Amino acid sequence: MVGEKEFIGTIKDKCSGKSYDINRYVDTMDKLMENVYKTRYGGLFHTQPGNGFLRVDFDVFRDDCWEELEENSLIFKFSNATFENDRHFFGYIKKAFENFLQEKIYKLAPGFQTRMKQVGRVLKPNVLNACKKLCRCWKLREFRDVSTQPATLVRLLDISKRLSSPKLHIPRKPGSKRGPSIYDKEMEAYLLSLLKGAGGINEEKHGNDSRHRSGIQRIFQSLFPGQ
Repeated sequence: MVGEKEFIGTIKDKCSGKSYDINRYVDTMDKLMENVYKTRYGGLFHTQPGNGFLRVDFDVFRDDCWEELEENSLIFKFSNATFENDRHFFGYIKKAFENFLQEKIYKLAPGFQTRMKQVGRVLKPNVLNACKKLCRCWKLREFRDVSTQPATLVRLLDISKRLSSPKLHIPRKPGSKRGPSIYDKEMEAYLLSLLKGAGGINEEKHGNDSRHRSGIQRIFQSLFPGQ
């Protein structure tokens, strides 16, 4: 973006009723929304919905972002905040867009949020608590004295292809409101095999922070796309 440092001024001019570059404002926000959307879906971005794969429609996501910015006055709230520079501002607005998208994903596939909570629950007794607190990672206790770095997404995907995927169990009771689930023991066995193959460590964060989405969350997106 040309002249990024001036964009905060564009926002303040808009919100104070002054003349501003509306094309630049719209184009910049649209690019940020598109970037957030593509980053969130990664390698699944070009996958067509179907066969169990659900994806939030981009146009719907973009419309909701604009509604939040304009009709719900989010942009005015941002204009009243103090930012060091445009990069600082873009970081905040992208985080807001990421949160909007994540909320829509949870509504579309609530089972995925449950699945990631289960991951944390079954791994907790198997990993070093100090590593979770200090560097926000899952490091297996048996790798306590091993110096290693979290595996790349390519490495994790390669390992996952050699493992039997944990089975989704359908509720036996007809009409049950519970969706398909994975037994804790089966989830634990799968994750331990995955982590051992990855050198015993992987990043813990799995929300909508794009810096930490290259691990286990991506694996489950590929295993259970509709989740």
